[in-house]
Amino acid sequence: MEVIDGQGADAAAQFLHRIADEMNASNPLELLADLASGLRLRQDSDPGVFGPLAATAGMLAYTKMRGGGGWRSFGGNDRLDLWQQAHSADPATAARNLADQVAQAVAEASYSRTIGVSLALVSAFAVQPPLASPPAVSAFACWDAAYGVIAHRLPGRARLGQGAYHPVPEQATQHDIDTALCELALATIALPERGDKRRALIAATVLLASRSGQAQAALARVLSFDLGAGPLTWLLTVLQGHLPDGPLDAALLEQLVTLCGSDVLSVRADASAILARAGHQAPAPAATAAHPTLARAIAAALSPSEDSA
Repeated sequence: MEVIDGQGADAAAQFLHRIADEMNASNPLELLADLASGLRLRQDSDPGVFGPLAATAGMLAYTKMRGGGGWRSFGGNDRLDLWQQAHSADPATAARNLADQVAQAVAEASYSRTIGVSLALVSAFAVQPPLASPPAVSAFACWDAAYGVIAHRLPGRARLGQGAYHPVPEQATQHDIDTALCELALATIALPERGDKRRALIAATVLLASRSGQAQAALARVLSFDLGAGPLTWLLTVLQGHLPDGPLDAALLEQLVTLCGSDVLSVRADASAILARAGHQAPAPAATAAHPTLARAIAAALSPSEDSA
């Protein structure tokens, strides 16, 4: 309310986007939902201001929430009411913000790890279409648009009409199957619950002791994802403490070299320590420009003082 009064509605909308950008799965995203509720309560006093802001807050809350117990990273389908309420507050703003969030998710470098966009859109349009059309029309149109991509990714032939889908899996060796199962066990570290993260670390410890080859191959893939400083450091700590003697898996070696250039000091240090233990020279991190504040402080310290001049 203070931002609206002092800087206007556009500044308040930007402030809501800043709140959403600073949040992740561990932050209280219900804050945005509560803000949307508060703005809707004041909508009658100034619909042109509070309606779009309520729609913005509700839409951001919906798209930022994780669904499916944390597996889906776009759109919490258990909170479809947020999309409905945002659409009710201001349909045009709600649809525009939803489109912007989808475009942002696709444009990000981590899009390959964004799960649930199509599902979120189909679910949202099934309960409330973005345009003045029957719900089924928008939901089926969204599904038809996604079908081409899904059919391309699935093994075998997927038909849009009636009939069961029968996959035609590629031939896989037992080593490939074991590695995939190891990846599945380790990937639970990306889930938001602490219990899931602990189980992933225990699985890493056990797999390194019993199936070192497959575990190293699986760790190479899991460590390539943007898991955050904590999970990456925890996995590297387990790897450092329980990696058996012998040559490193080629993919893991390449990933450790990549992590030596990480912006996170703990990740960089642990990756370097693992390489050193395995007899490899860790690359020095690339030099980066100093923060402007630090650069100014150094320049001021090195410049001649007025007294000496």
